[in-house]
Amino acid sequence: MNIDSSPAGRRLLAQSVNDNVYKNIEKFSVLLFDEDKKFKKFALTDEEKSVVVDQLIEENDIKEQVEDLHKAIDRVLITHRNSKLFFFLMSGPFCILLLALKYSLKLTVLYFFYKKA
Repeated sequence: MNIDSSPAGRRLLAQSVNDNVYKNIEKFSVLLFDEDKKFKKFALTDEEKSVVVDQLIEENDIKEQVEDLHKAIDRVLITHRNSKLFFFLMSGPFCILLLALKYSLKLTVLYFFYKKA
């Protein structure tokens, strides 16, 4: 018997997935576990995680579960891709290169006008 086909095996595999994946599944709300109605970056407890896993396993067949988990993982990766781009754009080397490009263009234009005059 394959571990993926039994509900206990699927529950065990689903319990080992990172919390961010469960927080990004469209069918479940983060507010379900947030009493203050604010989004926090706390890890889900085992009880909260088991609630989400039980709902995921009971409401969906295997293909829908895999599809939901893949969509949630894609959402997490897109968020991290955008944050990496933001951190790169706010970094010191990028700022220095941008300023160097800006001043080199200014100097080129001034040099062009100086040679023309």
